[in-house]
Amino acid sequence: MNLLGKKLELIFDKKKKTIIESLNQVDIATIKDLLWLFPLAQEEIPEVEPFSNFEVNQNCHGIGTVINFTKKPNFYARGRGRSLLYNCTAILKDKNSDSTLTLKWFNTYKNQADKLSSLKEFEFFGELQIFKNLLQIVNPKIGPFEDNSIIRYSTVNGISPQKISALIKAIPKEIWEGIESATDNIYRDSINQPFTLKDALQYIHCGKNLNNWSLLDVKRRLAYEDFFIQQIMFQVRKEANLKKKTAIYDHLSTSLISFEKSFPYQLTEDQINCIKDIVNDLQRGYPMARLIQGDVGCGKTTVAFSLLYFSALNNFQSAFMAPTESLAAQHFQNFKMMFPQISSVVLLGSTGLKERKEILNDLKLGRIQTIFGTHSLIQENVLFKNLKAIIIDEQHKFGVEQRTAILSKGENPHTLIMTATPIPRSLRLAQYGDLDLSIIKKFPNKEKKLYTRIVKQGQFVEFLNFIHSKIKMGEQAFIVVPAISESETLDLQNLEKVFEKFKKIFPQFKITSLHGQMNSEDKEKALKNFKAGSINILVATTVIEVGIDVPNANIIAIFNPERFGLSSLHQLRGRVGRGNKPGYCFLITDSNISIKSLERLKVIENTTDGFQIAEEDLGIRGEGNLFGQEQSGKLPTNKVSHLSIDSTLMEKAALDAQNSWLKVENPEKYFSAFYKSDLVENTI
Repeated sequence: MNLLGKKLELIFDKKKKTIIESLNQVDIATIKDLLWLFPLAQEEIPEVEPFSNFEVNQNCHGIGTVINFTKKPNFYARGRGRSLLYNCTAILKDKNSDSTLTLKWFNTYKNQADKLSSLKEFEFFGELQIFKNLLQIVNPKIGPFEDNSIIRYSTVNGISPQKISALIKAIPKEIWEGIESATDNIYRDSINQPFTLKDALQYIHCGKNLNNWSLLDVKRRLAYEDFFIQQIMFQVRKEANLKKKTAIYDHLSTSLISFEKSFPYQLTEDQINCIKDIVNDLQRGYPMARLIQGDVGCGKTTVAFSLLYFSALNNFQSAFMAPTESLAAQHFQNFKMMFPQISSVVLLGSTGLKERKEILNDLKLGRIQTIFGTHSLIQENVLFKNLKAIIIDEQHKFGVEQRTAILSKGENPHTLIMTATPIPRSLRLAQYGDLDLSIIKKFPNKEKKLYTRIVKQGQFVEFLNFIHSKIKMGEQAFIVVPAISESETLDLQNLEKVFEKFKKIFPQFKITSLHGQMNSEDKEKALKNFKAGSINILVATTVIEVGIDVPNANIIAIFNPERFGLSSLHQLRGRVGRGNKPGYCFLITDSNISIKSLERLKVIENTTDGFQIAEEDLGIRGEGNLFGQEQSGKLPTNKVSHLSIDSTLMEKAALDAQNSWLKVENPEKYFSAFYKSDLVENTI
């Protein structure tokens, strides 16, 4: 029986109760959780050598007898509770020669100083330094050393590294002997290394190295474990979804034909294939769980509208949740224009009380077929009569709780998730492995023309002249300032500074600003006026990143682009070139930009392929917190795996997990024996 899922409080005595409670507060509740607190560093302890063999700036291991020991109070520093601290010095004679060496400890507590002063002999380990021509080691580790390495942990929720280390050392022998993984044999056959999970954990926590494995071998073994478990979790989710019953849609063949005829233009092959995927999903009898992935402007919304259309024709209700009010309103207006015969509304935070009450009542009675909105759709008083389809646009803008809340509004509804951020294959497997995938690569009509240029300090006037000429020709421009979050005061000041600067440069043009601290009414007014063409230049934060569609705005200038990820820059660039004219993106840099940052920006300058940019962004920035609070509400499990480095290993683990799931007679029961706590607590 695998004991990794055993609760900490069932293993350790009551003396460690306070420590266990603190760890539980940050979701470290089982032996596996504890062992996945990997050390910050593991220092190899060399063999004991004579002092004369020691080298400066190198770690040294020696044994010496005490010639002199001094303990002096440090009146310039205080410890916890204002307690007095001591500086200690020990002069040692090498046990095997006449060489001497000085050891020093600064700011020690009295009990520590007393313990040091009581020793007649020191076995020590530390880095040799020179100070005023004197050889010394500062704050050395004191032995005897049971293992051939020193392992250092980080502080966790107030629990010191020393206490974490002591807790791990106190894990009973039978627990270590009971560690096993479903991947032990799979890893041996797939990676051709007979390296068990227990081997890896004992190496990294205890310094026990069997068969001379390298630290890289250990990290790969643990990364594989991370990836494999994640994929098994996805398999469990898929199986759970297959057992759910939901509505089967009728007359989809004729509905598909009428849907295509509703548009004044011909849908692309990719769009049609995605819609066919949706049609197939709606006829299976269990809920659709599909991700539509495509670049900015590729026509994902058109595909999503097909689900709303099919739902209405089958007398089912559907909901479309967007991350911003402006985007929700835009989708509603476009849908209403295309399908006026379908009863549709938009519900926003800014919706008036009287209108809101009418909408909620009609929604509950089934008079409304399609509703668009933001987080407003997940409020408790929003009730549906027969919600059967949900679309979540730019789902990464929503948390797990929000997505779960909207899904709970219906009984096993079909779910379609859209993202305009092209996702590398390895990252998609890690984040969306339980979803079916449809990809749109071809753009409607033709590839849009989009030009990007890095603007350095000496080229700013040339850039201003270009904007002037384009606006004189009737076009419009976005000016974007960096905003890590919409409400940061510093970013707002930055926006106001740039806003005032452009008003002085172009007094003849109409310029306004847009940012997250504005109320909904003022934001809507600014966007409405910009779309209507009464505003020439819109100075904004990243509130325009998603879904803002102004065909006449063909210029976007992004200040301090080095503060953005490549995928965010690509998203922002997607706001222009949406009409019949080319789009122009300018990345406004200053003289302090580093060579490395400039190289990053050249990726955006040289390509408009969102998938290539996503791969570059993954390599530069890493995958982020895939399984942390934003994704699952728990601490990250991938402590040692990094998709930017281990993408090949990730894909290998995903394939192995899928094949293993198919080979086992009762996979849920089989894998639950190994990963019960993971599958129960992390599967949503």
